[in-house]
Amino acid sequence: MNRRTQIALALLFAAPLLQAQTNPSTPVLSPELVARLRSEAPPSRDIHRPNRLWKTSLAVMAAASALDLVSSLGRRELNPLLRGGDGRFGARGFAFKSGLTGGALITQMLLMRNNPHAAPYATVANFGMAGVFTSAVLHNFGNNKSQSRSIALK
Repeated sequence: MNRRTQIALALLFAAPLLQAQTNPSTPVLSPELVARLRSEAPPSRDIHRPNRLWKTSLAVMAAASALDLVSSLGRRELNPLLRGGDGRFGARGFAFKSGLTGGALITQMLLMRNNPHAAPYATVANFGMAGVFTSAVLHNFGNNKSQSRSIALK
């Protein structure tokens, strides 16, 4: 039993025992119950370990995002945040999309450290984002690569 659990149990059991000395009508915990509570082992499963499906959803989302990046490179980009000066997806779009995906991953990992019970919600969000990225990949493969314009000098 760790130190925090011992302190919590001591505080939990100290209040009724102190009241029992001043008020004899308050029931006192039996020594058998106290011994049983102290001997019980904590749960064997680690409640702070995120579940495997959440970790799988992280990998699926990262893979879909990477495939979206690869399928977008060199193609015409309609989003003004992602397109470069020539109207194609380049370094600016690559940095923006990578930062967005990396920020989502890091934020989820930090949040999951404090609240591991939110894993099912994060899993749904990750698979949803992976679906959005996958639809962008399918759209990108449907587009032709933009042709660079050459100026012919006469």
